[in-house]
Amino acid sequence: MKKIILLLFISFNLQSCTKNHTADIAAFTYLPYFTMDVLCQGYDFGPGAGGVSINVNLKPGEYPVYWHDAKDGKKYQSINKIKIPENIEYQYVVLHVYANHFVEVRFTNNWPEATEKGKIYRKQNPHNLKINNEY
Repeated sequence: MKKIILLLFISFNLQSCTKNHTADIAAFTYLPYFTMDVLCQGYDFGPGAGGVSINVNLKPGEYPVYWHDAKDGKKYQSINKIKIPENIEYQYVVLHVYANHFVEVRFTNNWPEATEKGKIYRKQNPHNLKINNEY
C-alpha cells in the first residue's frame, strides 16, 4: 500500500513540474505582405494584426512559429524557436514576427501592442500594413 501511495505522490509531482499555461494569445507581424494563420503549437495566434484569442492552453518548451502569405498561401517558418517557460504569471503571450523571419515572444498583463522595433519598421515601410492606426 505504501508503494502505491508513493507512486501516486511521485506521479502528481511530475505532472505539476510540466504544468501547461492557459493564456490569451496574440500576434503582430512586421512583414512586407499580409499574413494569415500565425501558428505555434498548433494554435492560431491570429493574422498578425494584434487580435486576441482567449484561454489557450500552452505547453512549456521551445517551438518554431509558422505563418502563411495571405495572397499566395506560401508557408514560412521562423529562423528561431520561441520558448514558453514553465509557470509564467502573465495573461498574454504575444508573438512578434519580423521581416527577417525572427520571432520574438513577449509576456504581459497589459493589452498587447506592437513593439518599438515593429513600430519603427512600419514607419520606414509605409507600403506595408497599417494596423490599428499606429502611424
